[in-house]
Amino acid sequence: MRIAVVAALAEEIGPLARRLKASGPPASGHWLRCDVGAREVFLAVTGDGPRKARQSARELLRAVEPDVLVGIGAAGGLTGVFRVGDLLLADRIVDEASGRVFEMPSTQWPQKARINGVTRGTVVTARAIASSPSDKARLARLVGKGPAVVDLESAPWAESAEELGVPFVGLRGVSDTAGETLPLDFELLRDREGSVDRRRVLWAACRRPTVWPDLWRLRRRLQAVAEALASACTEVITS
Repeated sequence: MRIAVVAALAEEIGPLARRLKASGPPASGHWLRCDVGAREVFLAVTGDGPRKARQSARELLRAVEPDVLVGIGAAGGLTGVFRVGDLLLADRIVDEASGRVFEMPSTQWPQKARINGVTRGTVVTARAIASSPSDKARLARLVGKGPAVVDLESAPWAESAEELGVPFVGLRGVSDTAGETLPLDFELLRDREGSVDRRRVLWAACRRPTVWPDLWRLRRRLQAVAEALASACTEVITS
């Protein structure tokens, strides 16, 4: 069996790479192969934002022809059921930009998720980064009832998988809750391709030094979420 796992950032997939004894997290736009028993596992970093996510996922799927594509990474909570570090396995993915809804196929992952206590719900892929509680409340209204989180990449990944006839599984970890405001308006710090420009983030933080503690806190949360995602993925991949 071939399993492809994608994340937007190297930080999000690095812990999984270490657990699977890969040589290191892949660079953006590239992938690594790990043999886990009888399974071939491919780990890839697509880059953040919908454009890079779509392009890199298509390239990976065409190159390795996996049996399933798994998308992982941090997300913002849209409903109050989530605490930082909680995981959500997507039953469906809603693309705010196109209005499309991707229903997730039945795989071994949902069965494992019930055992592990992972929440089932909806991932909303937003047009813009949801930086404030009002942004998150607006997106939550797209979902209606039920647990939901927000990201920028799951819909492009799911769309790419659907085009090539590969089942997609979305697994997200909550790095900021519905009631929290991000330390910077990251939407203003994106480049032309939709990725957050880290140089702009650094410059913005230098101009507002009071945000540094919150940025470091967000970074630590991202690290904790990546470890939780790695643990959940490893259990399914190795079982």
